[in-house]
Amino acid sequence: MKSALAFAVSLLLAACGSKLNGTYSDELGVTSYKFESGGKVYMSAMGTETELSYTVDGGRIKIQTPQGTLILTLLDDGSLQGPMGTKLSKSSTETRTATASPDRGSSRLDGTYADKMGITSYKFESRGRVYVTVMGTETEAKYTVDGNRVKVENPQGNIILTFLDDGALRGPGGVKLSKRSSQH
Repeated sequence: MKSALAFAVSLLLAACGSKLNGTYSDELGVTSYKFESGGKVYMSAMGTETELSYTVDGGRIKIQTPQGTLILTLLDDGSLQGPMGTKLSKSSTETRTATASPDRGSSRLDGTYADKMGITSYKFESRGRVYVTVMGTETEAKYTVDGNRVKVENPQGNIILTFLDDGALRGPGGVKLSKRSSQH
């Protein structure tokens, strides 16, 4: 039964070409892969997001990286097997459409977004300035808003954040960054 299901899913993927859509991430949220149409995938690992291309070949997803081809395997339950046997499950939280943002399409953000553990925060200010704090170390960077994505131009590498339906942001590794209320 399992092999029949895997075969059916493989046929479906093969019939659809490279139309794998959605976000798959590991249990801890350290690594995620957001597949989009046109063979584009955003791979996020350990705080860095990279735009890459992918193809589907049967039950294998081949991602072209600067280091070579990374191969993910489609599992019977619809999840993916990543590097070193890591199971990547499809996320149930989908992002807003490209025209939505917390301030209705504006090219700027205001306020602070942070993870629930308080490890990472992004304090957005006017003129495209953001202060990124990770484990107590703050770095000043620039940001731009493009549809439902926020590109943070950090000296350590660009970071891509994505707006979620509830007004929060999805950060590197799929970490949810909620807007903190203003403190007066």
